[in-house]
Amino acid sequence: MMAIPFSSFFRPYQNTTIAAGTTGRVFYGKVYKSCIGFLQTLGSNYYVGVKWNVIIDGEKIRIDEEKQLGEMPVGTLIEPPFLVRSGIEVTAENTSSYDLLLEVYVNGEVYPIKEIM
Repeated sequence: MMAIPFSSFFRPYQNTTIAAGTTGRVFYGKVYKSCIGFLQTLGSNYYVGVKWNVIIDGEKIRIDEEKQLGEMPVGTLIEPPFLVRSGIEVTAENTSSYDLLLEVYVNGEVYPIKEIM
């Protein structure tokens, strides 16, 4: 079974500026319906006053920001990896009084479903 890196489907590193006192999307990656993915690494830059949300397949997942949201550029290895059937979204709430450039790095592998079944 051949693994396909996330980078074949979307940019693993994404960033955006989130205005002070607002929430916005920092990362989005879509997995094709004919595949399943495994989120293996997750990282972000760190600022006091930023609350991160990781959403997989439309559901917010619980993450331990200290253990599962590692620092850029490498991120933290997630064991076991999160299963991804359609997509990954990472949002951030900027509760600080400054506009912030936020970064997210997501890495993993995708497998065609037909090869698994």
